[in-house]
Amino acid sequence: MALVLDEIDYGIFLVDAQRRVAHANHAALAQLRRSASLQLAGGELRAADARQGLTLNAAIQAAATQGLRRLVNLGVGSERIAVAIIPLPRSQPAQEARVLLLLSRQHICEELSAHGFASGHGLTNAEGQVFQALCRGLEPAQIASDVGVKLSTVRTQIASIRLKAEVASIGALVHRVAQLPPLVNALRDDLRLCA
Repeated sequence: MALVLDEIDYGIFLVDAQRRVAHANHAALAQLRRSASLQLAGGELRAADARQGLTLNAAIQAAATQGLRRLVNLGVGSERIAVAIIPLPRSQPAQEARVLLLLSRQHICEELSAHGFASGHGLTNAEGQVFQALCRGLEPAQIASDVGVKLSTVRTQIASIRLKAEVASIGALVHRVAQLPPLVNALRDDLRLCA
């Protein structure tokens, strides 16, 4: 099952009522490494902010003891992570309560999925770069600045991408991209659960 969970493009933690981590998939460990909103210390998952930590702890307790589902926002600004807290059914009455924490995705689409979409729709290398940047949530002006071209060039490339992908708007394109299944890089860093 751990191998299956590692192929999912959402960070997944399995914790007990005391926030002790029983399992973390590859995406969750990578997100911990990139973000300051969540921390793993002594095998326990914690929010970096004390007030948000109280909210997270209460939601995990409510899931473990009352079977309540919650959505908790941690961090601020671009560091914000939404965490779905989901109680898991017990297979036996005496079994310790387990809670699934599902972290929000950090990008609309995983890079390999976006690359597959780009090549499958015949995008040029330049259009592929613009497409990847759109998938990272960048605005056309920022893309133009990053790539070193005029905004009008980026807008022309976006129009070509929309035509090739057969979508009427950037919103429709983003919607299609968000539905792509994840293709997680097999050459990703080997992360271990470290406290």
